[in-house]
Amino acid sequence: MLVDRRTFLLAGLAAAPALSERQRSRVERIAGSALETLSDWFRASPDARDAGVEACLDRIRAKDGDIHAWVQVSPQPATGNGPLSGIPFGMKDIVETKGLSTEYGSPIYKGRIGTEDAAIVRELRQRGGVLLGKTHTTSFA
Repeated sequence: MLVDRRTFLLAGLAAAPALSERQRSRVERIAGSALETLSDWFRASPDARDAGVEACLDRIRAKDGDIHAWVQVSPQPATGNGPLSGIPFGMKDIVETKGLSTEYGSPIYKGRIGTEDAAIVRELRQRGGVLLGKTHTTSFA
């Protein structure tokens, strides 16, 4: 099954939980409005995008202990500039990612670290995207 670009990007952004009121207030002060949609992120200034990434990380730290959505949270810098500069994304642990957990949703690969970036990860980072970390893939064991 092929997934179009918009669906892929929106799915990645959906991995970042909603902002708390305090985080929303901080982002709104900088951006003028909360960064809730991909369009909001595209319209945001670099400072607002930075604040939005920090707000996402704060929210992940606050909530992931209960929901266990993330295998590893380890923000990776973008490797280039482009239309995605400063926009965060998460990647499933079934996608090869250099230096981060790539466990394929299987206990057999628990603790495995990726050796190179898959093409999609490389492209998103080269276009300025900020990889926040790796999200769980449910196994069907």
